[in-house]
Amino acid sequence: MQWRMRLALITIAFLLVASLVPSMAYFNGGSGFALTSPKANSTVGLDLSMSWTPVSGAAYYKLQLSSTDDPNFEGPDYSLNVKATSKTISDVYPMTYIARVIARRSDGSRIAKTPTITFIE
Repeated sequence: MQWRMRLALITIAFLLVASLVPSMAYFNGGSGFALTSPKANSTVGLDLSMSWTPVSGAAYYKLQLSSTDDPNFEGPDYSLNVKATSKTISDVYPMTYIARVIARRSDGSRIAKTPTITFIE
């Protein structure tokens, strides 16, 4: 009887973890690295304030904003290197953007990338 109870608890724990892991990976890129502001699908003002969670070992962050016509960020509208975990950009052109942040080491290699969010400026 005791082994059945343990098996049931292990099964429940496994199912709980299996159901949470895909959604956690989607929101934080699997590394805990995520944009915290603006919120996805929000409308923001002319002065765009963005922030993200810090990444251990990051020397700087590359903040990228692109139009929704450029989902691969091949020609981003804004691409800024930032040492802090936040940045305010004044007078951003009003349109719908996608955004992401890439954490980089001092040699330029990538550590992590946030999931892409969409917002309206």
